Amino acid sequence: MEKVKLGNSDLMISRMTLGCWTFGSDSTSYWGAQEKDESTALLNEAIELGVNYFDTAFSYNDGAAETALGESMCNGLREKMIICNKIPQLPYEALPTYEQQVRDSLKRLRTDYLDVLLIHWPCNDKDLLRANLEQLQKVKDKGLVRQIGVSNFGVGQMEIVREMGIEICVNELAYNVIHRGAELAILPYTGKHAIGVMAYMPLMQGILSGKYDSIADIPANRRRTLHFDCNGNDQIRHGGRGMESELQTFLTNLKALSSESGYSCSDLCISWILSRKEISTVLAGCRTRKQLEANVRAVETKLPDDLIAKLDAISAPIAAQCGANCDLWQWNSRIW
Repeated sequence: MEKVKLGNSDLMISRMTLGCWTFGSDSTSYWGAQEKDESTALLNEAIELGVNYFDTAFSYNDGAAETALGESMCNGLREKMIICNKIPQLPYEALPTYEQQVRDSLKRLRTDYLDVLLIHWPCNDKDLLRANLEQLQKVKDKGLVRQIGVSNFGVGQMEIVREMGIEICVNELAYNVIHRGAELAILPYTGKHAIGVMAYMPLMQGILSGKYDSIADIPANRRRTLHFDCNGNDQIRHGGRGMESELQTFLTNLKALSSESGYSCSDLCISWILSRKEISTVLAGCRTRKQLEANVRAVETKLPDDLIAKLDAISAPIAAQCGANCDLWQWNSRIW
């Protein structure tokens, strides 16, 4: 698999990142149970297929995802892996524990260092954001992490980072064919400042994979984003009517384009993301090796320009409604 330089760092990462949120999950978790052997098999096959970049977070399954990933990194696999982890933005009273929280994460992962550590989500308190960025830089200076970055940061928030003189190598954010707000300001900014971009939710948790024929077929816990009507779904935060008519039209057109072109819906949607020069890697989670192999195939697919143009066109009505908003879940965005 093709490797690219992650932003201004010296890390060469695969164009697909394996999302490890499902690792360590049980029957009460968002994704349902996943056994340790399944996680280990996924990890081994991903490496065999050329994936070397792996994403997790302190919060995934309350730390169990990190523990399961650490347990799966046996037989010398750690040396073949670049691990990206995400720490929540801590409140003022917890800032003195920042280094210890990173060390606790290292213990769960059974490693001496993180390759990349990101602030998971920012908040609107600029002083608190600066204080967290200072702590993030300190753990890098101590050698606990090789590179630092951010997740879900807008241009204003990245400007604070730049004004502090802190170098970040990556911004991890939601970007896909029906969530294109990053194109208006964030991607031009990251391109200008040599900041890599990890695109998460490439298939909208399966919605763009071709498995659903209609909005009604999509499980309620997948219908939580700006695209869906909040009426009758208490899992939705945005409080609006969504854009379900436009989404239904898009899904119908996507299936038609898949049938016409011979590419699967997943191939179309994932390859479309990587056609943007600003995107370093697509972050895709998998429950099975079949899903992993399909995602790898999609990442390695190069679409002709006319198909990219058609995907641009059929997604344009949704892009127009979303505008510059880069937060998948609400309009009063934490991303600014």
